[in-house]
Amino acid sequence: MKIGLIGLAKSGKTTLFNLLTSSNVQTARFDTGRAELHTGVARVPDPRVDRLSGLFKPRKTTYATFEVVDLAGIAKGDRGGLETKEFRNADALLHVVRAFADDVAGAPDPRRDIVDLETELILADLDVVERRLERLNASLKKQRKEAEVKEQEILRRLKAALESETPLRALALTADEIKAIRGFTFLSEKPILHCLNLDEKAIADAPRVTEKYGLEDVASRRKTRVGWVSAVIETEVAQLGGQEQRAFLADLGLKEPAINRVLSDVEAEVADFAVLDDVVLALEPQLAFDLRSANEPPVATSSS
Repeated sequence: MKIGLIGLAKSGKTTLFNLLTSSNVQTARFDTGRAELHTGVARVPDPRVDRLSGLFKPRKTTYATFEVVDLAGIAKGDRGGLETKEFRNADALLHVVRAFADDVAGAPDPRRDIVDLETELILADLDVVERRLERLNASLKKQRKEAEVKEQEILRRLKAALESETPLRALALTADEIKAIRGFTFLSEKPILHCLNLDEKAIADAPRVTEKYGLEDVASRRKTRVGWVSAVIETEVAQLGGQEQRAFLADLGLKEPAINRVLSDVEAEVADFAVLDDVVLALEPQLAFDLRSANEPPVATSSS
């Protein structure tokens, strides 16, 4: 499974990437002089795996993992990086949203930033749809093909939704329609987790960030979640261990590093576990990161 890490400039996105993947990537564009794409692997901590490992005493314990693709922070109207194949092939998006004050960017406005990011995704998809419709129109003028006629009908529907500023993940598409558009790897169709990046002072109110910033409607959208983390604090937590880390977390009112919860939200669920001789293995479902609305029925997955 692959996760696309995305965010506007100054959101703390690459700091979170470093935490997720234990990397050491420079955290600003000007450090390298150009926008870059970084990849890494994140391991998903899971107490169920730990319990099984403790029970069976295996030689090796393997946790579920996923690949993380970090796209350089984008600016409003700057969609060049969104065309990157590695990013478009992500199964879901993790959007890091600035929820702390910045000397340059000013006071935080998560709702505005979520709207701006979603707009860029929608416009990027609209570009793809319009280009494909142009080619279909030209082809159908030469020869009518039923498959192309059906594709044209679907794309016209998607175009209407995008032009009304509706992300494609909000549409209730049929199985045939989903299959027909899969090759386009539309960005606004992908499940998304909007992760608010807080400063230390806001951690006490973190469980109420959705209400604080008026994001209830965002959190209720189809295949969308709203979460939180403090990348700066998590960096400090990651440098501690054992009792020292537990004491630090207790002072902050946290039971565990918030990054663990982010990883769990991203993974959503580890479908099955297998005990094979002396190995405990967390088996990843075909689509572990199915971000569904609370009122949406689960999608059955299986592992073999």
